Amino acid sequence: MKKSKGIIVGVLAAFAVLAVVSSASTGGSKNKTTETVKGSVSSETVTAEETTKLSEKTETQTESKETEAETTEAAADAGATASQKQALRAAKSYIDKMPFSYQGLIDQLSSQYGNKFSEEDATYAADNCGADWNAEALEAAESYLQTGSFSYQGLIDQLSSEYGSKFTEEEATYAADNCGADWNEEAVEAAKSYLDMGGFSRDSLIDQLTSSYGNKFTQEQAEYAADQLGL
Repeated sequence: MKKSKGIIVGVLAAFAVLAVVSSASTGGSKNKTTETVKGSVSSETVTAEETTKLSEKTETQTESKETEAETTEAAADAGATASQKQALRAAKSYIDKMPFSYQGLIDQLSSQYGNKFSEEDATYAADNCGADWNAEALEAAESYLQTGSFSYQGLIDQLSSEYGSKFTEEEATYAADNCGADWNEEAVEAAKSYLDMGGFSRDSLIDQLTSSYGNKFTQEQAEYAADQLGL
């Protein structure tokens, strides 16, 4: 009986040791898991903070640029005379309603049939109205194409003419290059207009369409138009 008792005590002691080892092992695992989770949370927190800082930096830069632009505009306005401010107001109003070239806007503002500002005030307004002259030329080109038929060169001439819109050659060329016109179809429309006014032979129609005093279409465009109209 004593021997048997001793065996039982020994077995119980062994189980106690295993329980302690198991508990230590589990505790260690929990600690490691906790550390890993903490590390993960810490990493996510840093990433979120960096994102927030980057966003705040971008907003600050944007606000800085806007403030700089407003400061520049305010500085220019502060140095302007009362009549220059009025000329600038009129210039912006014109630009909002229809396309103008730089010189065309000055002429409109200073014309005796227009606003009658001095040349100096009108020039100040054109210099400071913030217009994109290429964009103005493109808008004018699109307007011309809606009301009439133009060749590539004819449109450039109209836009840059001193009797037309008075854009620079570069601005007019930009507009003709970017207006999206189908020059063959423009030639057809021009040819139809001529035929509606009177009788034309194929050769006379082509001559009219290609003439330097006429529409200034290319030979190929004029022939295409004559073909489409059955001449």
